[in-house]
This record gives sequence, C-alpha cells and structure tokens, in this order.
Amino acid sequence: MCWLRILILFPFFLCASDVSVIVPCYWKHFQFIEELLSAYAVQTQLPKEVVISLSEADKVPPHLLKDLERRNYPFDVRIIKTDQKLYAGQNRNVAAQNARGEILLAQDADDLPHPQRVEILTHMMKKHRTGHIIHQWVPDKDGYRVASNPPPWVEKYDDIDKIPTQLVRNSEDYLKVWDYFHNGHIAIKKRIWERYQWPATRRGQDFEYNAFLMNKRKKVLLLYAPLVIYRQSHSSETL
Repeated sequence: MCWLRILILFPFFLCASDVSVIVPCYWKHFQFIEELLSAYAVQTQLPKEVVISLSEADKVPPHLLKDLERRNYPFDVRIIKTDQKLYAGQNRNVAAQNARGEILLAQDADDLPHPQRVEILTHMMKKHRTGHIIHQWVPDKDGYRVASNPPPWVEKYDDIDKIPTQLVRNSEDYLKVWDYFHNGHIAIKKRIWERYQWPATRRGQDFEYNAFLMNKRKKVLLLYAPLVIYRQSHSSETL
C-alpha cells in the first residue's frame, strides 16, 4: 500500500503551495484563458492557484463563463468578476488582493508560460532571497523585440542554477537593462505588493511599476531566460 500512498500524494510534492498566478484579463482576452490554464496544468511545478481578474465581465457570454468554471484543474481557479472597465495594472491589483499565496506570478491572459516558469521563479526567489524578479520573454513570430534580444526558447532547463542572473541595485545597473523593465510578467512577494501596488495608468504601468520598485527596494533580480511567449498578435486586441 506504500506505493499507492506515494502515487496519491505525488501531485502535492510538485505543487508550489505558496505560489499564486495572478492574471489580468479584460473581456476580449477571456477567449485565451482556457489555453492559459491548460499550459499551467502541465507545469513541472504546479501553482497553488490561478486568480483571474476579469473586467467588463458582462460582455463575456454567460455560458462561456459557466463552462470554464465547471472545468477541473490540478490547482484552484478563481475568477474575480467586475463589470467595470479596468486597465492591466488595476486588474493585477484585484487579482493580487484576492491571492492566497506568498509569491505572486503575474501572467497576461493572452500570453503563454514556459513549462518550468513556476519552478524556476520559485527556486530563484528563494535562492537569491529577493522579492522582485523580472525575466525575459520571446515574441511570437515577427512580434515586438527589445533592444537586447534574449536567448532562444529552451525546451527544458536541466540545471536551473546555470541560468544567468543580474542583480539590479542602482541606476548604473538599471541603465544596462532598462529595456527589460517594460514587462508585466514578474514575480513579486505579496508583502511587497501590499505596500506598493501597480499604478492605474492605461499604458506604461509595467515599466513604471518595475522602475518604482527598483528605486524603492534597490534589489531586483533579472533572469536571462525567456519564460513567456509574448503573443503580440493577440495583444492587438487593445483597450
């Protein structure tokens, strides 16, 4: 019977019980949520939950919402709905406020994560004792690229500790990597978010928030690894 207990408990060994994935989603991007949840369901380390802040929810056909809420995933899925129009930063704040994990992984609804994203970010946050991580992303096809292009998409990182990192503590460090601060896919400790929330601005809030945290805390970890596919073709569905 010992082997049976191991099989039953195995999913819990792979679950990051202190991690919440927070997803800002406005109604036009709800169509991508099922694909996103399926991608997190096959992570090498599962999150505790995925919390989705859905704005303008009244524009989503009710049967689609009910269908998604009936689906089963190997983690909790909670959809916080409002009929108000919220921008990305505001939606992230709503999801973060409702998250129960100590580590928050921000994930845009229309993009997709690397299969090891939860595992890598959880490991790096604990190893480097930091509360704010920015990682790279790769564009889909001919999408927007930053000035310093990341390495190619790696199917599997066999040794996570070999991923190059850089600690950003001051303006000199910042000037070398500022282009990566235009990034909403960050990892942040909830206790930090409780002190500093995303701004409510319509555009540029990702850059503003990351730069603000760097200035306040003097300790941002940058991972030189693309852990998200940025699907610009979907982002054209703008507010």
